[in-house]
Amino acid sequence: MSRNYKYTIEIRFSSSTNNQIGDFNVEYPYANNSSLKDKIVIKEKLIKITAYRSKKNSVADIIHNANTATNHQISKSLAFYYASVGEANNITSIKITRHLSGKIQESETIFKSDVRQIATSDNGFYYLKKIHGIELETIFEESDKGRSLLYAITHLISSCSSPEPFQQFEALWKCFNSIYKLKENSTKDSDCLQSLRVHMLANVSNYPLSTTYVNSMTHDDIFSIVNWRNMILNDFKTESQSGYLCGFIRRISDARLIKKIEDSLPIRRDFLSNQGHLQNVLTHIQQMKNINSNSDIEVVAFMCLRYLYYARNKLIHAERVHPSFHWVREHSNEEMKISRCNIILILLIIDLLNFNTSF
Repeated sequence: MSRNYKYTIEIRFSSSTNNQIGDFNVEYPYANNSSLKDKIVIKEKLIKITAYRSKKNSVADIIHNANTATNHQISKSLAFYYASVGEANNITSIKITRHLSGKIQESETIFKSDVRQIATSDNGFYYLKKIHGIELETIFEESDKGRSLLYAITHLISSCSSPEPFQQFEALWKCFNSIYKLKENSTKDSDCLQSLRVHMLANVSNYPLSTTYVNSMTHDDIFSIVNWRNMILNDFKTESQSGYLCGFIRRISDARLIKKIEDSLPIRRDFLSNQGHLQNVLTHIQQMKNINSNSDIEVVAFMCLRYLYYARNKLIHAERVHPSFHWVREHSNEEMKISRCNIILILLIIDLLNFNTSF
């Protein structure tokens, strides 16, 4: 079937520079022939998509119907743009044109006042500059992996655009959830997080951004933003869970975390003693104190895979008043804590993105 209709989409931005970011021939959605490609050129000031189709679509349908193949290419291009540029540039106009036999049949331009901006504020776009551009190209793939990473990147960008710390956290967790399920090829959170921790400890060099960030954090820095007691009481509620608590403790060697475990042992000392685990825990604590060594990857794993998973469950399951339900303009203590946690999580996400092609 001949593709007689040519569609061009030009999205312009408020960037002060116009370096080229990417030039791609991209397979378009819903095509039975993978050799059929759309041309996408991305610069700091302009995204231009050129697509040939056999079907005549109205410009209005391309704009308003999120399920069209052309609309999907716009979403991919915008996600790639913001994740590559790392700037909260406004969209100044979007022009969509349909051509037939070299002549314009229909054209419409949406100007800035009618554009729903992707980037409404800048609350972390700087971190996106740390993503390796070559690793972002996966989002253009018409595959389950490509779609998962596209979804993840859109939530990552949404987080960077939100002024509210817990909204940032919710968007970051959705991004993280999509990536770790893709990496571990499973839909069960607990299995994915356990497998990811194993990978992190065995491949520390793959996680340079997150480990570098926590390297300078002291015991007090870490536990000024972590509600440790609440987490332990929640995750190990009953005496029958003492074996899991013992296992959790014995997997930790980092001196900063070990100090907290020792200081807070009275919280569950009786449980551990009654179930015969106390001596094993005490022996492990002493051995780790003798070694007295920091393990930055353990801190990243604890913060993101254990503590923030606990925080996510409390928030998503509505087991507390939403932390943003706060009537003072300044951020609350809880919001300030989660903001600092968000930095570690976004850096772990970017570490993962930066080797996603090896998943």
